[in-house]
Order: sequence, then structure tokens, then C-alpha cells
Amino acid sequence: MEADRLRARVRLLRCQAASFAEGSEADKLEERAQLLYSMYLDCLHVGNHLMRCGRLR
Repeated sequence: MEADRLRARVRLLRCQAASFAEGSEADKLEERAQLLYSMYLDCLHVGNHLMRCGRLR
């Protein structure tokens, strides 16, 4: 599932960002993680909605 792949990538990016104490590299990684997390939530909600719609038919 695409949402699972995004969630795994977010976790990886957050771990990488945590390895940097502070600085622009940590900020960039956290920004990417936040963007991918919003994409993950979109995929999750759309997927759940489509599954519910499919059960109604």
C-alpha cells in the first residue's frame, strides 16, 4: 500500500534528522518528512474512503 511506503519513508527521514543535532540539514530533512507525512495522511484517508465506498456497492 502506498500509505505504508510513505509512512516508512517519513520514519526514516525523521531518524536521519534526529542524527543531526541542529542545522540546515536537519531542518531540510524535517521539512521533507512533514511534506511526506501530509501525503501519507491524504493517501490513508482517500484509501479508507474508497474502501468504504466499495463496501456500499
